[in-house]
Amino acid sequence: SSDLHRFHDALLRLAPGRPPTHPAALPDVAVVTLDPRSLRALDEWPWPRHRHATAIERLEAAGAAAIAFDIDFSAPARPEDDALFARRIADNGRVALATFSQTESMAGGLRLEIVNRPIEPLARAAAALGNVLVPIDADGVVREVPPAQTIAGEATPSLARAALRIAHPESGRAALDAGGPPRATDLVDYRRLGPAIPTIAFVDLVEGRFDPALVAGRAVFVG
Repeated sequence: SSDLHRFHDALLRLAPGRPPTHPAALPDVAVVTLDPRSLRALDEWPWPRHRHATAIERLEAAGAAAIAFDIDFSAPARPEDDALFARRIADNGRVALATFSQTESMAGGLRLEIVNRPIEPLARAAAALGNVLVPIDADGVVREVPPAQTIAGEATPSLARAALRIAHPESGRAALDAGGPPRATDLVDYRRLGPAIPTIAFVDLVEGRFDPALVAGRAVFVG
């Protein structure tokens, strides 16, 4: 509701320098960015999927606890690249891929669900699929993230929760469930000031120009 949003915003503004302590049971995160420098350096777009296979290799070698791709893999690419990427996903065993669904109104009041999910070889290889759609409020701010969404009749966790459960199956689930019954939505806490969340440009990752300590033991989001 708008009253809840105003209260939430007020709390964040009153205590920006006093963020909550990061739960010791949960892994921290890092982000691999599809930034302008990477897009210029690797100028074939969409990038061939062998690059994403290389990203998995680099992150695995650096000790990533989970790898979550917030990238659309719903259309097939070069068969040899798709096959290589699927093998790397399966061999790693800690990869979550993005999925989502949207509804479209049809004549007669019918509503059609349009599901976007990775092509079958990639979906089958992944340890989990995670929903990446989040509601945007009327003022353009994202304040809430649904913990799960029903996609094609199946309960699908958010990509963040999927990655957490991969990284720490037992402690992660226990920490998530500690707050009581499942909630319809999670409010986003924007007070994280330090330590800063590490970011690595995609081109630096695939070319090996990054500090593995930024990745070790973390859930890494690529996108």
